Amino acid sequence: MGPAAAAVLGGWNIAAIDTMTSGQVVILTYSPSSLATVSTVAPYRPNITGAPMMPADQRSYVQYLNPNTVQIPDYTQPFGNAGRIIARSMPFYELDFAVHKTFPLRDESRRLEFRAGSLTLSTKPISVPPTETGRTPPSERSAAHSRHGRSNSL
Repeated sequence: MGPAAAAVLGGWNIAAIDTMTSGQVVILTYSPSSLATVSTVAPYRPNITGAPMMPADQRSYVQYLNPNTVQIPDYTQPFGNAGRIIARSMPFYELDFAVHKTFPLRDESRRLEFRAGSLTLSTKPISVPPTETGRTPPSERSAAHSRHGRSNSL
């Protein structure tokens, strides 16, 4: 490789930051009627009769939790059997990527630096955790879909 080709093709720096998380915790709670209220300290949890999340192939931003397995307890026993952290929101994957190249100029004290970067290079959208009902409100649903945009810079 000649000196001109080496000056253009050599000396590139590449940087990447990969982030993978299992998703935010989802804690199911409910607000009991005044007849069933016995404490203002502890959160009221529902009864769970099966897997609280929809099967993996049926999960979506609109229907994430399975409403058929979550029941409000009887007012005589307002604290249900649901654990504190029994579900997680959709996982989060993100790849930030950057390329850098420094070109020396004739004067050794000066140089030209080229930088290009892409934040959120991956295509997996960031999801908002579902609400206690298992349905993400329309306002948050649109926010969840708008958060997967990429930010590129030169």
